[in-house]
Amino acid sequence: MIHTISIMSLPIIYYISRSLARFFSSERYYLSIPYMGSTLAILLYMSQSQPFDIPEIVERIFLSVFLFSIGYQTVPFLKKAFFYRSVGLVFLTMTLIASMELSSRFLDDPYRSLFGSVFFAYNKDVLLYTFDSRVVPFIEFWGSLQLILVFAVTPFFLLFAERVIKPVSSFLKEESAAFSVKDSGFLYVSLWLGMLVLILLADLLKDHFLFLYDYVFAMAAGGIVRVMERWSQMDTQKRARLIHQTGSLHLYVFIIITITEQFYSVTDDFHTYFQTNIFILILFKTVLMGVLSIYVVKKWQTSWDGSEMMVAAVAGWTFSLNAPVVCMHGMRTAVNKCGPAPLLFIIPPIILWLVNYIHLWLLAVLRI
Repeated sequence: MIHTISIMSLPIIYYISRSLARFFSSERYYLSIPYMGSTLAILLYMSQSQPFDIPEIVERIFLSVFLFSIGYQTVPFLKKAFFYRSVGLVFLTMTLIASMELSSRFLDDPYRSLFGSVFFAYNKDVLLYTFDSRVVPFIEFWGSLQLILVFAVTPFFLLFAERVIKPVSSFLKEESAAFSVKDSGFLYVSLWLGMLVLILLADLLKDHFLFLYDYVFAMAAGGIVRVMERWSQMDTQKRARLIHQTGSLHLYVFIIITITEQFYSVTDDFHTYFQTNIFILILFKTVLMGVLSIYVVKKWQTSWDGSEMMVAAVAGWTFSLNAPVVCMHGMRTAVNKCGPAPLLFIIPPIILWLVNYIHLWLLAVLRI
């Protein structure tokens, strides 16, 4: 019954938060639709003293549909510049992980683990391969708290980054989420059924291939569909717009689900694991990585336009601190105000997937 109540509330929460964002023009201040929606969902369920409980399969479908749209939209950008920036981003991730691990050597556990790269593009499987299973719940609690903290201060980070970077473009995009059964109904049904098949496939392969998640297959499937359409010389303009809108809608709902569930996870374990001195360390790390990220982008990426610099700054800050969900939220929020940034399509496949191999390898090397 709780599952049903939570699922039925999602479209209501989304459309209320979308209406509030439009009425107050909140995205001018980087208060995005999912930011408003997550706040609304948390307040709603706190007032009712009920957990926000969504079946895992539903969450995975929402994420997979969004990543399908990313794969689909990435194909037109597959040029030399895309691959050069991909290599640069991989190098940046390796540098960040190594620097965080080496700097944490001056601390004792648990501070060493929490100040290091443990939350870098947060992945529970990396935790299970790195830590004793008895320590994992403690690490997960602080990972959830770090996620909530980063998500909560993202608008303030972006406002500060905007003052430093001074993006030239003055752009404010109003997300369209109008649903037409005629135009979108078949697409939604097809995507949900397709993602369900990919999830079942990923579950069959997960014990044999490390880090091959369902959303990896979804990204690949989106790219393959776009390539096939180009080969057949189909008119993809209308479909591309629909897939972009569908991906945005699923991303926003996924963010609302994730943030709300993480909030309840933190409140449930707060009295068990919370320590003031660790929280101060996490807060210091959050501020430090934010300043460092803006400085690096401002200093070394001078050839990029303002929108890409904003996306790079918020991406570097968020994925160095925690889960890709806050990274995706921060990037999309920056793009909605500052303008399009092709860099947005480079980051998800690397930070969601490839970085896990890099992270595990570097941890093994640095801890020998």
